[in-house]
Amino acid sequence: MRSDKCSIFSGILFLYCLLFFSHAFSSERRLALVVGNSNYEFVPHLRNPLNDASSIAKVLTQAGFSVMLRNNLNQKQFKKAVREFGEQLPSADVGLFFYAGHAVQVGGRNYLIPINAKIQFESDIEIESVDLASVLSKMEGSKTSLNLVILDSCRDNPFLSNTRSINNGLAFTVAPSGTLIAFSTAPGKYASDGDGENGVYTSYLIDYMKRPGLKIEDVFKQVRKSVRSKTSGKQVPWESSSLEGDFYFFNQAKEVSVVVSEDSSLALDSNNSNLVGSNKLEISQALAICDKYFYQNVLYDSSDDNALVCYQNILRTDKENYRAVRGVEKIVSVYQTNFTQELDINELNSAENSLFILGKISPDSEFVLNGRQLLSQSNSIHTQKNDDTLCSDLREKEIFSGSMGFTELTKEESLFLYSHCP
Repeated sequence: MRSDKCSIFSGILFLYCLLFFSHAFSSERRLALVVGNSNYEFVPHLRNPLNDASSIAKVLTQAGFSVMLRNNLNQKQFKKAVREFGEQLPSADVGLFFYAGHAVQVGGRNYLIPINAKIQFESDIEIESVDLASVLSKMEGSKTSLNLVILDSCRDNPFLSNTRSINNGLAFTVAPSGTLIAFSTAPGKYASDGDGENGVYTSYLIDYMKRPGLKIEDVFKQVRKSVRSKTSGKQVPWESSSLEGDFYFFNQAKEVSVVVSEDSSLALDSNNSNLVGSNKLEISQALAICDKYFYQNVLYDSSDDNALVCYQNILRTDKENYRAVRGVEKIVSVYQTNFTQELDINELNSAENSLFILGKISPDSEFVLNGRQLLSQSNSIHTQKNDDTLCSDLREKEIFSGSMGFTELTKEESLFLYSHCP
């Protein structure tokens, strides 16, 4: 009897140690410096940087970062914050620098503008500002395993009228090893300060940062897609990356992986649901695989290796399994949110794909039926808008045909104009 108790105790102790040490080794110290400059002394104030910095700091704190939030910094304060950040970085595994405010490029170098900068000539830039290279140097020298630099700072340049040699937007910067640099817009272009509480770029960044299991590269891909759509292509975010490992702001896959067997015999196939056994241990192992798919954001794709198919296979064996039911419900919630957002920003192909997946789960649900109607209406409006724009262009071309650089209408254009345009 004593031997059995010792065995049970030893087993519990082993599992506890496994979970403790796997958590300890998977945890990482994250440090961030977040700066928002709005109240400039010699140029007009910016509306959103303070809100952007505050919102980003909040999400980063939730993601396990120790955040140094600094707002409205003059040059002395800015350089001091960078120095303090650099001093703490060597003890961190991940470093992140976020800046919202004015910035300019001169001679291919990017400069962040403190609120007290008084810039009249190009030569004033280096004296009055903070060189982005100094921040990158601190981060690269810290030997952290991964560094992230995010710049929402390409607003309209207030110094162009005084300094003709200062170029538009920011210059492309090659990311040092183990670093990703994210720009709110393409090199040499401007970014919108936005009409809402946050800038266009930061508002989408916050949204995708909070999504569990989304790799850092995928976060910025989704941000780029959303910002480009929102601004009708006028603003296209950009990244320079030399990352080698994976990074997630919110990654629950690590905890799941502790209990996932590497035995390939547990792989699930939608054509063979018998691979999910009927005993509790096999179902538990299968659920761990499903959860891993979910937190890696592999919700549904053309293959069978995804969270939806995985959970559905379990429900074929155990129709009332709570975790599998909740898993499907969470996937439904994700695609319902995606559909609504995609419809709002007129990403109709993406919205149609989200609705297609929802239809595979519950084809007669009220959401799917209503969604089909909304999508049909949106497609009709989109087509009408395209036709109206084309008609307007063709009328202009007809009026100015042969002058002001306009060519004459082709036969096809003439036919469309007189058959489709009022």
